[in-house]
Amino acid sequence: MVVLMLRDRLRSILQGRRTRPPRERSEVQTAGRNLAAVTLTRLIALVLSMVITVVLAQFLGPKQYGLYAFAYAFPSFVLLILSMGMDSVLIIEVARDRSRASEYLTAVALLRMPLAAICIGLIWVLLQPLQLDTTTESITLMIGVASAIGTYVQTFHSVFQAFEQFQWVTLAVVAERVFTTAGVTALAVMGYQLLPIAAVIVAGSVLSLVLSMVVLKSRFTWFKRERDLSLMRSVIRKSLPFGLASVTGTVRYNAATVLLTVFASVRSAGYYNAALALAMTLLAPVSLYKTAFLPLVTRFLSRKKAMVSVVLEKSQKLYFTFGLPIALGGFLYSDTLVTLLYGAGFRPAGVDFAVLVLVVAVWTATIGIGTALSASGHQTINFLIDLLGTAIFVITCVALIPIILDVGAAIGFLAAAVVMAAVGIYFVNRLVTRMRTLYLVWRPALAGTSMVVLLLVLRMVGLPSMWLGIGVGAVAYFAVLVAVRGFGRDDWILLRSAIKGALFP
Repeated sequence: MVVLMLRDRLRSILQGRRTRPPRERSEVQTAGRNLAAVTLTRLIALVLSMVITVVLAQFLGPKQYGLYAFAYAFPSFVLLILSMGMDSVLIIEVARDRSRASEYLTAVALLRMPLAAICIGLIWVLLQPLQLDTTTESITLMIGVASAIGTYVQTFHSVFQAFEQFQWVTLAVVAERVFTTAGVTALAVMGYQLLPIAAVIVAGSVLSLVLSMVVLKSRFTWFKRERDLSLMRSVIRKSLPFGLASVTGTVRYNAATVLLTVFASVRSAGYYNAALALAMTLLAPVSLYKTAFLPLVTRFLSRKKAMVSVVLEKSQKLYFTFGLPIALGGFLYSDTLVTLLYGAGFRPAGVDFAVLVLVVAVWTATIGIGTALSASGHQTINFLIDLLGTAIFVITCVALIPIILDVGAAIGFLAAAVVMAAVGIYFVNRLVTRMRTLYLVWRPALAGTSMVVLLLVLRMVGLPSMWLGIGVGAVAYFAVLVAVRGFGRDDWILLRSAIKGALFP
């Protein structure tokens, strides 16, 4: 009798929990939850990717690491055909109407299956004129296959993002990164070269594919049996502006590696990519923005357009407040950071990093521009901005690489970022909403200038270490920022609300 009473009591409690209305969550908390999941994913992925970079740099040296960078860079141009901006279309359309998730999933997946085979074949064909040795060609093909699988997996991750369930992306990405990092590290420590390491990278991409498909079917949706040719054509048409923008982005991130390998040396390519990998790790929060905020901004534009300006300004202020001291600190301690991570053999990369880390300040000062243009239907403008930046980057690289090698590539990357930011602000102000960029950044800029002056004075009198300098600089920066009212009560409330949404979803 007692057992039956306990059973009935437990059943009533569970039923009560099921019927309890869901707790309301503010938009800031929702954005905070999404940003937390995406941040965790990218943070773990970037940290583990940096572990791979550091391990390979330490155990293989600049030349072999340069070959590894080339093996990733070369297939990326061909794999643009497979990506073609379809992920952004899938996210936007499913975020608008989740009932059509299965239709868009099927359309994108069917389009990508034959494209994947075509891309792998093209990689092999385009490698032949370069007359590389058999090992280098095999490594490039294997990493190309892994990258193709990774691009296909993004189809499923886009569904998770459209439903604003980013934790499942975290699960798949972390599982793949942990497996790959452990395997690559073990092989490098045991003295193996790039060929078996590439095999581990392929195996990790297969693991991610299988795990993502399991989550998709069990938690979200699955493929439809019938093909919708009209929808597939619509996806292609809508994807073209996004795809063209991804072309320019891929050129900016990978063309320098190919140009340095051809016109300078593999060693210079290794220096540049080591510095770029570290800079991209610091830029991770910037790259997270679009992933976390694109569904939110899309919804606001269709329902609460006045909120778009608020979201952009508040997030821009928060990002720049924390991004500026990172950029300035990285610039001041570039040599120390590079040699600490990669060893004395990579000391020349310190100059590259000193230039590249300034992009953190530029991007955080103008964050949200690309997201606002994409969500408001102005992706073509995004493409034109990317095209302009890519042209500046390539022209600068071609002009400077023969003279100053990898430093020229770093200067080209920074120049492109500055021009793109300025043009982007202009178009957002004209087409989407007014952004008070200068008003939002002048106080952090004043605090950052004070921090730099203090650290330079302390360096002149013999400041003992980088770590002490970072601590002193951070205290000085935020003290000045609070003194000039650059971070007030409203900002703390916003940050606390976002953190609350992140920690208590």
